Amino acid sequence: MKRHVKVSLLLVTAILVLGIAALRQAYIAYQQPLPPITVQSGRNALWMRHAWVGQPHSGEDVRQLALMLQRHRITDIFVHVGPLDGTGAIDPAKYPHAAEFIQRLKADHSQVCIQAWVGQIEKGGAGPLDLSNGQVRTTIIGTAKKLLTLGFDGIHYNIEPIVSGNPHFVALLRDTHTVTQALGKIESVSGYKVLPLAVGGVVSQALSRATTAFWDPTYCEEVAGCVDQLAVMMYDTALPYDFLYGRATADQIGRLTRLLGARIPLFIGVPTYEDQRWTFHAEAENMESGLRGIRQGIAGIAPDAERNVGVAIYADWTTDPAEWETYRRLWLPPG
Repeated sequence: MKRHVKVSLLLVTAILVLGIAALRQAYIAYQQPLPPITVQSGRNALWMRHAWVGQPHSGEDVRQLALMLQRHRITDIFVHVGPLDGTGAIDPAKYPHAAEFIQRLKADHSQVCIQAWVGQIEKGGAGPLDLSNGQVRTTIIGTAKKLLTLGFDGIHYNIEPIVSGNPHFVALLRDTHTVTQALGKIESVSGYKVLPLAVGGVVSQALSRATTAFWDPTYCEEVAGCVDQLAVMMYDTALPYDFLYGRATADQIGRLTRLLGARIPLFIGVPTYEDQRWTFHAEAENMESGLRGIRQGIAGIAPDAERNVGVAIYADWTTDPAEWETYRRLWLPPG
């Protein structure tokens, strides 16, 4: 009995020592001087509040927005147009000023890609949307078509939670892509962090189904094959320290680019909100730590993959001037 207790204590001690060593290594790596950005895609994104299409805005408001986007090299904006209802529709009364907003912004910034942000909670998260219902998916695609005819350059789906392996979500993306390709438009999607590539088979499936925070590599690759852009929601990690979040972000870039290469633009979502819940700590997950992690992550990947990595900021209504200054300092190349 004493021998078993001694062995158990040794194992616990070894695990603690290894854990402390790993934390120390992560801290030291995070604090290293940032490598220069040698290659950059020039594509960055911003999730934007519903009011831009739900309420009227003056021409000056839109001009100032255009200048802000240009200054920060934001090329893609995901404009919230209203949640889908349980049938897959969005009442047009929720976005009465969409066409006017698009027309005005394009007049001031013709190169910006304006995408309709379409979202809802899926039934797996106790929401009203049932993607397993074929008619619901058909209605969602009809909703997307209506939005594209208003002048949106693309559709951005943000439907949660999507458990890894969900075939109905893939069916929606694939059928929507047929429509967007025919119209010369873009389809993008908010996706999840990917599990380590070393985790495979039954273990990968079990882990990814136990939490909606991750997709297994095979499913992430399948989703990416159905769309033109992937924005990975690199937030709500529950990590309590900035160096852990930064290193986790760098690690995700390595995993994702090894998996997807340079097939489609890859946006890494960085949070600027300050909600307090057990899955999110603003002192850990923020513009500074996120961008440091991205900078460190892209330093170790191939140039063609690096060109495909951009930042997606969540969100315009939570990003203050100090955070924009951090973004310019850490992400935008000089000149």
